[in-house]
Order: sequence, then structure tokens, then C-alpha cells
Amino acid sequence: MTMCREEMTVSISEIETADVWVAQSDRIDGFISLLPPDKEGVAELRMFFVEADRHRKGVGRALWTKMEECARGLGAQAIGVDSDPFAVSFYEAMGMKVVGESPSGSIPGRMLPRMEKVLEEPHKMRRCRRHSVRRESWKWG
Repeated sequence: MTMCREEMTVSISEIETADVWVAQSDRIDGFISLLPPDKEGVAELRMFFVEADRHRKGVGRALWTKMEECARGLGAQAIGVDSDPFAVSFYEAMGMKVVGESPSGSIPGRMLPRMEKVLEEPHKMRRCRRHSVRRESWKWG
């Protein structure tokens, strides 16, 4: 993690240019950020973190659902991410597929799974920004 600290730091400029959602209960349980679609219509999932003790409690799915809804609203045709290898199974459960590899921005020689999900039926809606996904949005187990 020390080697990835710079790459994984969320800057103020990123918060200003990306759509960011926070899951919270009595604390911050996780967050997700999405960069707007590029010329090819691919919106880039930039950051996605859920606190370890909140894994498998619906937090990630609630964040994903909100992010995907807003990506469609932005006119994205697909969502892409350079995934941590340990997160591939979660992303696959969200409908993503491995489409290649990308070099790590932090660790020379390390390759990351490149994943994408093609979105069907994009719809228009107003821009979603800095939303909180509250506890009621997911089922606690």
C-alpha cells in the first residue's frame, strides 16, 4: 500500500472533476468516484473503497448501483477500470469483464486486469455529484 499511496490519494481537483459518492452510517463506510465519459463513451471508475468490516454487507453494491445509474445519465456507453486483482470477482458480479491488462501506475512491472462493462440504454438525467448513499440504501446482515 505504501507504494500506491500517491496514486490512491484523492485530490481536491479530482473531487471537483469526478462524480463522487460516499456511503455512510455513523461513519464513512466507503466511497466511489467516476470520471466523465471520454471520446469513446467510456466513463472511468477512478476509486472504489469499502471499509473491510463493511465488506459483504451491501455497501459496495449500493455505491455501484448509484454510480452506474449516474454513468448512464452522463451518456456513458461503458464503464472501465484498472482493477486490483483481488477485486476482480466483485467487479464480475457487477457485470464487468476482463478485456486486457494495464500497467500499474505505482509498481513497475505489475500488470492490472483491465475491466469494462458495456452499458445498455443510456438515458439522460441531470449530473449526479457528491452524493451520500445512506445506511437505508443497503441491507445490514
